[in-house]
Amino acid sequence: MNSTRDTGFFHLGRLRGEMDHFLSSFLAPVGRDNGDVSESYPSLNVWEDEANIYAEAELPGFKLDEIEIYVVKNELRLKGQRKETPGETKAIYHRRERELLPFARTVHLPVDVDGEKVKAQLRDGLLTITLPKAPEARPRKVELTKP
Repeated sequence: MNSTRDTGFFHLGRLRGEMDHFLSSFLAPVGRDNGDVSESYPSLNVWEDEANIYAEAELPGFKLDEIEIYVVKNELRLKGQRKETPGETKAIYHRRERELLPFARTVHLPVDVDGEKVKAQLRDGLLTITLPKAPEARPRKVELTKP
């Protein structure tokens, strides 16, 4: 009886796995997990109006002291790590899907923001950040004059 190893299918499957791994390193999204720090978490929505840019991040179960927010010119950085709850260290897990992996997420914004006026709030697992646009990034109405 021939096994898959004898027929060559084993080698084709292995080659496909290696090619998938190789190509995924080039085609991976900008935010990805590198094993030590999640660069694709949390999920984000970013949008703007005339005066502000808004960002929302889903962070269920996080506390304020587990999240850091940094703003530099047109860059928003979120960092954090969920802490273990008391008793978790001695628990015997049957399934653990809520990781304690730290995250570091950087988002490039379309314009510079006024870092001194940024506001953030965490409510019901949703982090909402309001980033006022820098004065030079806001649209200005130009008055027309007669020649």
